[in-house]
Amino acid sequence: MKRSTLILMILAVALGTAVYYLEYKPGKPRDEETASTSKPAWEIKSEEIASIEIRRNVETVVLKAEGEKWVMSQPLTAPANDSAVQSLLSDLTGLTIEREFPTTNSEELKSYGLAAPGLRIEIKLKNGQSKVVELGEKDVLGASSYARIDGGSNIAMVGTSLLTSAGKTVSEFRDRTLLGGNATDLVGISVVKGSVSFEITQRDGTWSFVRPSTADTDESEISSYLSTLTSAEAKEIVSETTNGANYGLASPQLAVTTRLAAGGERTISIGAKEGEDYYVRVSDKPQIFRISSSTFDQLNATSVKLKSKTLVRFNRDELQSIKIRNANMTLLAERGGDGKWVIKEPSDKKGQEASTFQVVDPFETRASEVIEKPSPSILALFAKPLIEARLTDNSGKVTTVRFTAARDGSAYVRVDGRPDVYKVPDSVVETLGFKADQIGDLPK
Repeated sequence: MKRSTLILMILAVALGTAVYYLEYKPGKPRDEETASTSKPAWEIKSEEIASIEIRRNVETVVLKAEGEKWVMSQPLTAPANDSAVQSLLSDLTGLTIEREFPTTNSEELKSYGLAAPGLRIEIKLKNGQSKVVELGEKDVLGASSYARIDGGSNIAMVGTSLLTSAGKTVSEFRDRTLLGGNATDLVGISVVKGSVSFEITQRDGTWSFVRPSTADTDESEISSYLSTLTSAEAKEIVSETTNGANYGLASPQLAVTTRLAAGGERTISIGAKEGEDYYVRVSDKPQIFRISSSTFDQLNATSVKLKSKTLVRFNRDELQSIKIRNANMTLLAERGGDGKWVIKEPSDKKGQEASTFQVVDPFETRASEVIEKPSPSILALFAKPLIEARLTDNSGKVTTVRFTAARDGSAYVRVDGRPDVYKVPDSVVETLGFKADQIGDLPK
């Protein structure tokens, strides 16, 4: 027998088996079926549900709505995991009967796993009514589950997603968020890791470093970090209440303290590592949590990562003048009422227009690296900088920026009043190292 023929025979047998289980085993002849038997199991909305009781084997979980929040009332009293509850609500309110067929045979019920259902869900509505769904085995393809709706005599076939959302453990149904809330709830963050620490605060929607020195933050990075802080979840609850010293929490290796807009503070303390996980405690919760190493890495933000990589952050409309001294010349340009940059020095270029590409854009370059503790050899390069620039805004504030000569494809930059040094591509100093014949009345 040829190999191709054998493969075709195997496929035919598999297809025949699937057709038997899906079409004939339920007991309804194929030619009696309608084109589509799919229909909603019921018409209910999430806001109409008062509680959900989930029974599986000897364990019962009860979830109750309290205003806009959900809590667990059995087997213990605790806040519920919002994402787990919302997933369950979505599956229950959107429950669809894909097809159904009658059966009165107890042996058939047993074969479908419905003689003693492994999962029974009772929905209690705020109007006093109840809805019940019992879930049995999956079909042969694992795409649907056999079910009974409200104790009916028919066996229904429904999607398997409800098995997943209702089959979570007690721990999974519990709220395991460390902080919760959202970014607007926070106005300050301090991070302490050993002898290293920093603090950032929010004012008028802008986050800035205030310790160990002032600096701008990177908007994208700080937004991501705030999201991590407010959404981070523990893998599990290790203990309801215990001595944190047993988990390395008496002297945590990382502590993140958040200052709340409503007042007060909350601290996430991360202690000992066990395997790939870490023990955690939150200051206003008695439990000991366990988080994954990936969650630890997200919470373990460094000041270098959160700092703005832009050399100088300014409003172009508020910038009044720019003076650039390089090895070839000194250029002074002022912004006119029409927003164009007019050359004041050198005299032979006076009145001509300077290109924003040359006199403005370089200062908005994003550094490839922020060096918080530059070496003496790097600092020595600024004793005789290759380029020095002074940017003056409408208020008279002057920002002085110094650039070193390029080396190995990069140059170093320092802004007066900041301890950090920025590393930028050598193209930046090439642009600022213009000659007199390269400025004035050039294509913009």
